[in-house]
Amino acid sequence: MKYFNRNHRIHWARRCDFINLRICSGFSSIFTSLILFLLTLTTTESLIAQNLLDIEHSRKYGQYLFETRQYKLAIEEWERVLFFSPGDDTARYQLIRALNLGNDYNEARLQIKRIFPDPVSMPGKYAIEYSKALLIMDSVKSATEIIRDNRFLSTSDRLFLQFHLDLNTDWDKARKAYGLEKETYLKLDNRYGDIIHQIDSRKIKSPALAAALSTIVPGSGKIYAGNWKDGLISLFFVGATSFQAIRGYNLYGPKSGFFISYSAIASAFYLGNIYGSFKAAKRHNDKSKKKIQESIGVVFLDHL
Repeated sequence: MKYFNRNHRIHWARRCDFINLRICSGFSSIFTSLILFLLTLTTTESLIAQNLLDIEHSRKYGQYLFETRQYKLAIEEWERVLFFSPGDDTARYQLIRALNLGNDYNEARLQIKRIFPDPVSMPGKYAIEYSKALLIMDSVKSATEIIRDNRFLSTSDRLFLQFHLDLNTDWDKARKAYGLEKETYLKLDNRYGDIIHQIDSRKIKSPALAAALSTIVPGSGKIYAGNWKDGLISLFFVGATSFQAIRGYNLYGPKSGFFISYSAIASAFYLGNIYGSFKAAKRHNDKSKKKIQESIGVVFLDHL
């Protein structure tokens, strides 16, 4: 019996040792597998990061951002490409275009000027972007010089830029140019026809006439300028204060404070109504001009 118990204990001790060995072996295998997995993951991520951040991938990503109109991000990506590859002309040109389309016109102008100090010998594609930036910034003199003197602008590009220069500075000249090259401009963008129509149908109000009308009938100059509400208000205030001045004169005489006060107020309203009518006509003209200029800007930016 004692022999049996001793053998039984030995048997179970060996069995437990075997089980513990299997468990330890299992944990060891799991731990080893986990370490290998983490090492593989780290290596893979490193390789992926390296692939994503190399120059070729940066170029592709920059182009993707540009095509999806994410110009601010595209600028950063093309700047990165140029940092590692300063002589990459494609990246430089795409950066300039992204700056223009991202509304950073002055930076686009400065970058082009830094690379090509002489506007006359500036490559055609850079001359176009440079001219566009100048036109949007209303640098008319500089834009005129490069459009006129640059040796590498094609005839069609020069025509397009000159037309937009005229639309910004001389509408009569732009209308004549459109009449001579109507088919060319309509083929380029049929919205040019709408712009010329807006220019032709624009109703200009004369500030002098508006002031003269309000001199005769207070408020009528503002009504002529399209401000019916302001015109009626001016008529009411001038009429009401004039009535009170006349009433004070009749009741209290020409030296009374009542008459003098309302006479002064009526005179102020009357003179203000004349000046206001003059300004109302100018605001009407400026508003219609601004509306046309916005239409021109939309078409121009679409061709950037």
